[in-house]
Amino acid sequence: MQKHIILSIVASCLLMNCNSINNKNLSQGKEVLTLFPLEKYDQNVSTWLNPNDPNYNTPLLAADTQQRHFKLFYEHKYGKLSPWDQNFVNLVLHKASLEDIISIQEEIVSNYSNRGKKAENDIGYAENYRPYSSAWADQITYNMNIAQFANLDYNPNNRAIAIDNLHARALPTNDVHFYSNKIAGQGYPFDNLQETAIWAGTPLYVVELLWIKIGL
Repeated sequence: MQKHIILSIVASCLLMNCNSINNKNLSQGKEVLTLFPLEKYDQNVSTWLNPNDPNYNTPLLAADTQQRHFKLFYEHKYGKLSPWDQNFVNLVLHKASLEDIISIQEEIVSNYSNRGKKAENDIGYAENYRPYSSAWADQITYNMNIAQFANLDYNPNNRAIAIDNLHARALPTNDVHFYSNKIAGQGYPFDNLQETAIWAGTPLYVVELLWIKIGL
């Protein structure tokens, strides 16, 4: 049984890609957090791909599949699914209750707030490994002024385009949000608020401009 426990701990460390546990301190009930040693792993992707593999030159997508995805990509950029298309934007802005922007934003804030949460797996942590207070989410909610999302209509003046690569965040904050580093695949550097990226040249529709004064 002890062997299985140690193997599980090692597997968890590998999945987290960020923390290592000193076995000596572990036996003493202490946990030591250290940066994952990237220098021990070659960062050249070709090192991990075997050129002698029979599928080395096999395309990941067939030509017809590539064309279908290209057409869909075009529609999202410049066609009927574009954030510059009036009908598409109004379809998003006028969704029914529980699927509207206000309901979605309230749900997102609730998901990342620690208010009323007691289970270890549900608690959100800051970069100092300490759980957020409810005031953290309350301040973000106040800044968002969610009520402004009611009764919105398409405005051509709100069309925009990204002139630089941007972070797409679940909440309007640069604060990070981690779950417990004791959970495999969670903790630093897996910021739950970092949804994706928006590349330069991407068409956008601005629903809200949020100005937050940050003290330095």
